[in-house]
This record gives sequence, C-alpha cells and structure tokens, in this order.
Amino acid sequence: MIKIIILFLVLSSNVKAEPMNDLATKLSNQVTSTQTIRMAILSFPYVDGFNSNGSRIVQERLITALAPNKKFSVLERALLGKVFKEKKLEMSGFFDEKTTTELGRMLGIQAVLTGTLINLSDTETEINARIINVTTGKIIASGKTTIPKIWKDRLTTPNPIFEPARLPEIVEVEVPQSDFKIEYADIEILEKYDEITKFDKSDALPLEKAGKWETFARSYSKYKDIAMKRAKEWKVYCRELKKAEKLKAQRTEAMNKDYQKLKRYLALTIISPEQKNSWAEKFIENYGTGTDNIFKDEISQYLFWIEAKNPMSWVDGDKYCKEKKRRLANPAELSKMYKPGPSGAKYNDEMHEKRYWAYSINSPAIKRYMNFGVSSLSGDVSNHAFYVRCVLPGPEEDAK
Repeated sequence: MIKIIILFLVLSSNVKAEPMNDLATKLSNQVTSTQTIRMAILSFPYVDGFNSNGSRIVQERLITALAPNKKFSVLERALLGKVFKEKKLEMSGFFDEKTTTELGRMLGIQAVLTGTLINLSDTETEINARIINVTTGKIIASGKTTIPKIWKDRLTTPNPIFEPARLPEIVEVEVPQSDFKIEYADIEILEKYDEITKFDKSDALPLEKAGKWETFARSYSKYKDIAMKRAKEWKVYCRELKKAEKLKAQRTEAMNKDYQKLKRYLALTIISPEQKNSWAEKFIENYGTGTDNIFKDEISQYLFWIEAKNPMSWVDGDKYCKEKKRRLANPAELSKMYKPGPSGAKYNDEMHEKRYWAYSINSPAIKRYMNFGVSSLSGDVSNHAFYVRCVLPGPEEDAK
C-alpha cells in the first residue's frame, strides 16, 4: 500500500512538471550550435500587460528546467535582477532589437529566452517561448505549451501611477520703463521725439519699437547713446518674451498630455476616491487654477474640497459652492483639514490666520465662521467677507 502511494505521488509530480520539461526539450533540440550558449531567461509577461506572479513563476521553472542542459549556460536570476536594477530596466520580455543587443553586451550573453503568457481559462495558461540571438536579433528556437495555472492573480494598482510633468517656472516679463529725456531743441527733433514716444507706448511689436529707436539714433547723433539704450531694452524684452512664450507652450503641451493620461485613470471604477483626490490635487497644484488651466473645473470634480480664491459674503459663498455642486464645509470638516496629516499638514500655516465660513448641518440658517487661531464662532456676521471652502455633500445630503 505504501509503495502504491509513493508511486502515485511520483507520477503526479511528473505530470505537473512534464509540460515545462517538454518545452525545454523542444527548445533545446532546435539549437544546433556545438558550443555552449550563455543565455539569460527573462520573465514572461502577459500579452495584454496584466501584472501577475505567473510571469516570475514561469521564468523560475524554465531556469530550473534548462540549467542542467549542457547546450546552455543559464545566467542566475539574482545576477540578472541586479544588472536590471542598476540599469533601471524592467525584467520583462518586451525588448526591441536594439535593446536586446545592448542587453547582450551588458550581461555578456549570446542569447535570451523570452516569451509571453495567455490565460486560456481560470485553470490553464499558454506559454509562448522564443530563444533570440542577441547579436542578430533572430529567433533560433521557439515553442509553446500549456500548463496548469497554479497562481492566483490579484488586481493591483501601481501607486503612484500619475505624476504631472515638472517644468521651469515661468517668470513674468515686464515691459521696460522709459527714462528717455530730450532737451528742448529745434521743432523737427521735438516732432520726431513726440512721434517715437507715442509709438513706444503703442501695441506695436517690441522689435518694431527697437527699429524706430535705432532709426532715431542714426538720424540724430547727439541722442544716439540714449536712443540705442532704449532700442536694446526692447530687444532684450523681446528675447525674454519669446522664452516665456516657449515655456508656456511647453507647459500647455505637458498639461494636455497629463490631462489625457489622468482622465483615463479617473474614469476607472477600481480606483478609490482617495487616490483620485490625490491625483487631482497634484494636477491642480502643478498647473494652478488660472485661465491657462482649461481642465481645472473638470479635474476639480474629484477633489474632496475646493477653495474660492478671494473672501466673500455668506450669500455669495453659499452660491459659489452650489454652483460647484458642493456645500460649505462644516466646522468638523474644516478642523480635519487643519490638523496635521497627509492631506492637511501643508495648509496649516495659511489657514491659521484665515477666517472661513462654516456650515452648520443641524442649523443651516446660523451663519458661523472659524478662525483656527481662536475657535469656532457664530453671530451676526452677514456683512462680513470670509474665505470659502466647499466640500462634496454626503449620500444623505444628496438624497435630500
């Protein structure tokens, strides 16, 4: 009886290992080289990019299956991982020909074994494998097999997976102020000076203004130095303005790209509201709430709270929040934002000196305000102007 049980266990083990060993044998038989090939075995990603432990498990099993084969000298996985970490590469099979060649040079290998996984069902996975010559990029062996899917896939969301682009700060370019003075001279010079002064204050292009001053300098040598100085100021202004416009264009391009990426993440139901709020905060913090940020209203919908730029009356504050499909924050919510923590710490200093309108859930008619340096207060403050912070209403408030 004991012999039968042992035999059954041995046979069961062989059945599980057989598909992988068969694949290793099939690949080995296609290799005709008489010299031992130094080879790295990469992880096997899913064709749709799905993140799974199966990629690493298949890699480990193929290393075990091919290590005893005399045709190959298999690179140890730990060494492979170290090199990939140093070079900041992903240890997957998604490489183009150029990267594969570079990989061969870094690792001192002649070939890589790579491939992909496809789930045929909840219990079976198909492996497609290829051995690639890293010098030529040609496939020297290929094969596929089906194995039992012994791992459990867990849906994970990379955190963070959204980081807005960082750009140089755009410095406002100020129009140069003129200190050009001219002594009273003959009427012709005064007329020319009057003409160019009007042009200097017009909406003409900076280089056109510079040209006018250069012409004036050539015509009246007595005023050449101060006229050329003004021309130079306009040329410098023009260069700085172009730099600022270029940065703004880069900022707009980056914002559009970040928005397109963030919009797709925010549409996912598997992402928590907390995570969406965090990403929305990053986007608004990076691109501001000015007119240049044409996506601010759409992205702000995912923020737990939004704040009006300027203080306003209770009536205007209440109206502002309702237009944003929100309501004024209550004292507890304002206090929570004020307390140190992941979402509140950075607002402590600025909130400490501010007074905010505070909505009372039990007594909406009472106009309350909070000063975090003192306490929560109420009274006849209808004519006052305080800061406004709006929050999303809860489910019960929505039902009302």
